[in-house]
Amino acid sequence: MNNNKIKIVDPKSKAVMDPLFCVPDEKLGDYMDANLDGICGRLFQTHPDFVFRKIADEGILVPTGKVAQVFNGMINLNPSSVFLWQLFSSPCSVKEATEKAEAQFENTGELHHDVLDFVVTFYRMGLLLPL
Repeated sequence: MNNNKIKIVDPKSKAVMDPLFCVPDEKLGDYMDANLDGICGRLFQTHPDFVFRKIADEGILVPTGKVAQVFNGMINLNPSSVFLWQLFSSPCSVKEATEKAEAQFENTGELHHDVLDFVVTFYRMGLLLPL
């Protein structure tokens, strides 16, 4: 994983030993292809130390608690990421999130891939937690 990416993870988290979290970027695609059903069925939830705020028309994640001590900044979310962040505020799987996204947005055939990409990216950054 590139050093310039956000990565907020408690060393005691079960994510640390999870292959989805720790496999190198260049091998991630192969891992996901081989484990797609398991990944899509897993439950994830937003990290409690990131507070969502809507400012004007933008979604913003603001770090709080211990995370604010190591991450000084905010994260801007696009509208689809806002929708997914709000879905994952309660435990949700990729499969469930895809179904809800298909009901909310025009299905271009890429929604499942987009939801999976959101989950894997935010999980690997430490913004989503596995349950």
